[in-house]
Amino acid sequence: FFRSVSVPGSGFMADPGEIVGRLEAFCVESDALKRSVWRWVRERQAIVHALLQADLGAEQSLEHYAMFQAFGAFLEQQMEQFLTTEGITTAQAAAALQSLPRTIQQQLLSMDLVGAALDYQDFVQFLREYADVYRQDPDEESDLPLLSFAR
Repeated sequence: FFRSVSVPGSGFMADPGEIVGRLEAFCVESDALKRSVWRWVRERQAIVHALLQADLGAEQSLEHYAMFQAFGAFLEQQMEQFLTTEGITTAQAAAALQSLPRTIQQQLLSMDLVGAALDYQDFVQFLREYADVYRQDPDEESDLPLLSFAR
């Protein structure tokens, strides 16, 4: 899903706006997704802490980069599972997201998640926001938002 950059000639079974709306609703409202992401980060708490202390201007450790890649694979699985359930192809979802003006894309949580899966800097920013929430209440899972960050 995340590697779908160009989808020439893909036809939509649904309106692109409807696809984006369903994807965004999943990212914002899905308790299952929120809990899965929260658990994923918490299970890697020690390495997350080390990564957040690292100088991003310096060369990153293989362990940190491997975590970034693992997060991308984890999030891709979550998104693909949702898309399959909704009857939306990955090509349709990618084309729908890409059809939006950049200013709209920057406001979508779904694009933040895609960014965190594709870009190391966005991934670290995503983890920083999670770390801030975690410091406030390390046991809270119930009303945890999936965090959006400014690019």
